[in-house]
Amino acid sequence: MHEFDHLLRRARDRRLSAREIGLVEETLAKGLSANDAYRALMIVGMVATPERNSDAVARYLTDDDPTVAGQALHILNDVWGLGHNYRDDILRLLCGVTGDEAGHATTKALSSAARYLHRTAEWDATDRTIFTAMIDVALDELRLPAQRMHAAVCLRNVMPRSTDEYGRPMPGTVEFDRVILAAWDYLGEA
Repeated sequence: MHEFDHLLRRARDRRLSAREIGLVEETLAKGLSANDAYRALMIVGMVATPERNSDAVARYLTDDDPTVAGQALHILNDVWGLGHNYRDDILRLLCGVTGDEAGHATTKALSSAARYLHRTAEWDATDRTIFTAMIDVALDELRLPAQRMHAAVCLRNVMPRSTDEYGRPMPGTVEFDRVILAAWDYLGEA
């Protein structure tokens, strides 16, 4: 919808009126197609409140379009800090969903998982499973190298900083192996 493009530009400039925000919230709650849903989620994440919108956004976590599902997770976890309520969704998107050949939902889930775990002081069994799933993505040779590298970067962001970290941990490099070994060690301590 052309209107969402206009509203998105206005949201980026923080120039949406309360009426326009309400219209986007209402439309999102009713349900939208993939392209419109993605834009509406971006708008709601920028200018709306989680108290009024988290349920509407959460219904898109299971959208048929993995890009929309990943964006919904991003809003709920990364923007609004509600990851503790959506750990099962983080894990589901990390493990892969139908139609996500390009890895958009998994990539968003990796970033969200890293942010969630980094903010969580005490891990329970579900948190440990999320961390293990991140390791699994990094080690999965059937995934795109860029996604595996992103998984390693996200793992590194969860763990305490090491003095010997440098560069991007590309699969097949010593740095990549170092991150994976450190992740397994860290999991044993968490």
